[in-house]
Amino acid sequence: MIGNTYPYRSENFELDISEAISTEIDGFALNIGDDEWTPSRIETMFSVARSFPHFKLFFSFDMSIIASAELIVDYLLRYANHPNSFYFKNRYFVSTFAGENQSFGHIDVNSGWEIKVKQPLKQQGLDIYFVPSWTGYDAWDMFHWFPVVDGAFSWAAWFPTVNPLANVRPYPDTDTPSKYDLAYTQTARRYLKTYMAGLSPCFFAHFPWKNWVYPDLTLLVRRFRELIRLQPDLIQVISWNGMHFGNSIEIDWGESHYIGTQQKEAGIPNGAEKWINGFDHEPWREICRYFIHAYKTGRFSEITVRVL
Repeated sequence: MIGNTYPYRSENFELDISEAISTEIDGFALNIGDDEWTPSRIETMFSVARSFPHFKLFFSFDMSIIASAELIVDYLLRYANHPNSFYFKNRYFVSTFAGENQSFGHIDVNSGWEIKVKQPLKQQGLDIYFVPSWTGYDAWDMFHWFPVVDGAFSWAAWFPTVNPLANVRPYPDTDTPSKYDLAYTQTARRYLKTYMAGLSPCFFAHFPWKNWVYPDLTLLVRRFRELIRLQPDLIQVISWNGMHFGNSIEIDWGESHYIGTQQKEAGIPNGAEKWINGFDHEPWREICRYFIHAYKTGRFSEITVRVL
């Protein structure tokens, strides 16, 4: 989440990338909004990534913030030829958080994304592979109603809970990750599309405006096992650095699902110190490394070290 990197310098991005590689993570989804300082951080990230030639980067535009198609087009044209940019099936990979209601002033969402984003890029010789997270619509009908997309990313990565203390959650109890997995994988085969599954270690936030929790101590292992059986085209871990907050606007940070190192240069949302300070999530990366290797190779390695 680039919105959490306001104080970052080159060495901070270098640490993030090197630790991700050691976890067998192949790249970062760069979730961005429209903060005026964002282009500078993006430039630094791509500059640092040159030292890691096999590590890939792609944009995930936060459409709950971004309203400008021109901003999207500008970023994509600027970095399409960068050696660390992620190409999938020989096309420049692009994702979003939301955007299913954004038509950019056109008659419908398909027309808006096609006319304002895809066509201007094609005119410049750039063909994108568009895999947004548009979970506001029924997953079974996603590819039918939105032919403009080339695939779908599911943000639903947490299992429901019957804990009576967790009375406010971002998804209804019936919306399990496997529900989305089933819908997206079956329809993706029918429409020749791609499915990128979401995976996350936990979710906890206790702000006045966001009081969500999924108290599931087995979530990470349980979800990895599901996805290794399913073998989706791609898996995105939510998230690397979803614990900090970078500028003067408090929004999504402090959701506890980070697996990256807590870097001192990044800030913490007011009130979130109680569940972030002193809570090192780095051991989750050891679990991730084991299961990522199994996902890639199709076999589980022998466990030779046990720690508590």
